Amino acid sequence: MTKRILSIFLCLLMLIGFISCDDKAPLTQTVTATPIGRVDLTVNSAPETSADIATLPSGKVKVMSINVYLNDSLRHAPGMIKLISEADPDTIGVQEFMDGWNASFETGLSDYAFVGYNMNGLQNKYCEGNYIFYKKDKYVCLEWDTFWLTDDPYHSSGNPEVDNKRRNCTWALFEDIETGFRFAHVNCHLESASDEVNIRQMPMVRDMMLRFAALGIPVFGTGDFNAREGGDTYAIMVTDTGIADTKFIAEDTMNKGSHHGLGEYKESTGLPIDFCFTAEDLVDVSKYEIIETWIDGMFVSDHNIVMSTSTVKPLSDQYSLVPELSTDGITAELVSNRPYVADVRFTQANDVLHVTAYRVWAEDADGNEIVCREVPSFCIDKNRPSELMCTLTGLSPATDYTVYIAPMTIIGTYGNTVSFELTTPEAE
Repeated sequence: MTKRILSIFLCLLMLIGFISCDDKAPLTQTVTATPIGRVDLTVNSAPETSADIATLPSGKVKVMSINVYLNDSLRHAPGMIKLISEADPDTIGVQEFMDGWNASFETGLSDYAFVGYNMNGLQNKYCEGNYIFYKKDKYVCLEWDTFWLTDDPYHSSGNPEVDNKRRNCTWALFEDIETGFRFAHVNCHLESASDEVNIRQMPMVRDMMLRFAALGIPVFGTGDFNAREGGDTYAIMVTDTGIADTKFIAEDTMNKGSHHGLGEYKESTGLPIDFCFTAEDLVDVSKYEIIETWIDGMFVSDHNIVMSTSTVKPLSDQYSLVPELSTDGITAELVSNRPYVADVRFTQANDVLHVTAYRVWAEDADGNEIVCREVPSFCIDKNRPSELMCTLTGLSPATDYTVYIAPMTIIGTYGNTVSFELTTPEAE
């Protein structure tokens, strides 16, 4: 996977942990050493950005959402493949993608590649997961990641019986190979068994979308939200956020339910629980449609397909910029300083929306980078942790280092840094 940062953000529920820059899986760090005190931070200014910012072209994109789960997937897959092929989406957010669907998608949708981890944290389609398929000859995936809709977003339970640990969300940033226009797709599956859990999960998806929108990157959010249109959970996404349901801003739209159950055919009615949201100021939506999944005398899913057709507006190339991230609020403390390891505790920056992670690294006197960590900063505001931990390993005894802390965006760029000096003690 092509990734410079763990990312995600979301003003979500938090994980206090760390990962190495070249290792995706985070590690949990518990420090019991006696604190040895605050350190003096120096603010280091980021390079100035160019006044001549390139403008990316506009582009038309079809984004689809479909919950494909059925136990008899092999029997129903040909009809589903036929429906998807006829609709010809650019990207497809699939939910409950189970073993049995993979071979059909690989054969019938061979023009598509996919990104995403399943609920066990693996990159394959042989276990339930929420993936994003995309036309591999039309787009390059610049960044992607999967997180779990829990208070431990980088760890799955590995247990399909634990419902609130199997729900995850995958996001991806795409670039059109021919023209260069970009957009992001966020795809999720919220919990159905508990309204309380459902309401806590929606802000995680919303805030991921807002991360992209804040950088000027058009974004679409699809999924089986298990929330009725107009309900309390739905309102979390669309009320005073700048995010809209494509159904209500499309030039050509329709009213139809998205979940019908199985059995004899009857036209879907009621309110949808599957949606395609977007940052409405960054795209023009021309069409919203729900495609019935009744084909060849059977339902090929208990959900209907939701699809929107939009034009991404010409926008500044925010992806190439060093964003103006404030370091206000960051303080640091050495919890322990040993010959080969230093434990650092630091407070979060005040810039909650843009900062999705922190890059922490140590350089020796010659400017050589010895070790770096990427510490994710996920939160819902009311549960936002004020302090994060990072452990720097691979240091040498009796050596001077400069430790840097840089707030990062979801796309892996960062601005100003803070730094302090560290001298490791002699080895005993």
